[in-house]
Amino acid sequence: MGQTKFVPLLIPNCRAVHTFGMKVPLDLVWLNADLKVLRVDADVQPNRFSFCKSAVAVLECPVGTGNDWSREKINQRNFKPKNFYADESGQALVETAFVLPILILLVFGFIQLGLAMSQQQRLIYTANYATQVGSITNDDLRVSGAVEEFYALDEITIAIENFDGSTGNALAATDRFYQDVMKVQLTHPFDLQIPFISVTVLQLQAEASARILCNATTLNPVCT
Repeated sequence: MGQTKFVPLLIPNCRAVHTFGMKVPLDLVWLNADLKVLRVDADVQPNRFSFCKSAVAVLECPVGTGNDWSREKINQRNFKPKNFYADESGQALVETAFVLPILILLVFGFIQLGLAMSQQQRLIYTANYATQVGSITNDDLRVSGAVEEFYALDEITIAIENFDGSTGNALAATDRFYQDVMKVQLTHPFDLQIPFISVTVLQLQAEASARILCNATTLNPVCT
């Protein structure tokens, strides 16, 4: 099978060209209104941007052939100056194809950002609520139960740390008493659904701390 022939493409009303998304390099021949060659950008690699302020058109051609073009050769191919200001739909289509993915990314990004911020606020409220429950019950199981009012336990990670109220040293849950400090940290995975983004999960975290107000762990504790 033969290789596909790269036919030169004339883009009218064009002073700038990008090669984002292309797989092969090309030569850019910048032209004025009289089809005079102003400049040749040879071997323009993919994912580049080229600009010629005084050009009114550009000829995209196979790499290595840009310097072969002249006004006479362009005229022989029936590239007429009157056509420079004719139909711009092709150029508009190319630019739309380039801008549309970015627009979609921004729209989905803002939506997902709003949802993530809402989930973060919910997580902060849950952490504070669970810590208050722990403060008046001194019971880790009741802390987990408070979190379970908002989240299923299989979709959130609960970490409880305890510190001596006087020295700040870490404590075991069994050694936690009145005026000691309980810190509750919650971690919740938030699924991102943004096109073209490889990161699919955002780990949201919130924590809160409070002093233990009761030594008892009964249903109706007596605070001291």
